[in-house]
Amino acid sequence: MITLNFFNRNSIGRRTIAFCALFAFILNTIVLPVQKAVAQENFGLPALGVMVGLSPQFDLPVLKGIKVYPDNPFRFDFILGTGIELGC
Repeated sequence: MITLNFFNRNSIGRRTIAFCALFAFILNTIVLPVQKAVAQENFGLPALGVMVGLSPQFDLPVLKGIKVYPDNPFRFDFILGTGIELGC
C-alpha cells in the first residue's frame, strides 16, 4: 500500500505542494500583467466650494421594551417605537 506522508521533509507530496505554491506565486507576480486600482472619479459629491443643503431630519427607532419568554430563554421580542413620537 502506498501512502503519502506530508510531514516528512523529503516526501513527494510536500515537494509537489511546495512546487505548486511557488509556481502560483511566480505566475501571479511576474508573468501575469499587474492591474492597478483606479479611484472612482465621480460618486455623487458636489463640486468644491458649493454650499451643501441640510439633509432631512431622521429619527432612529427607539427600544421601548423586551418581551422574554420563560419557557424559551433564547426567544426575545423587541418592542420598538417609530422614533417619530414626540412624547418619549
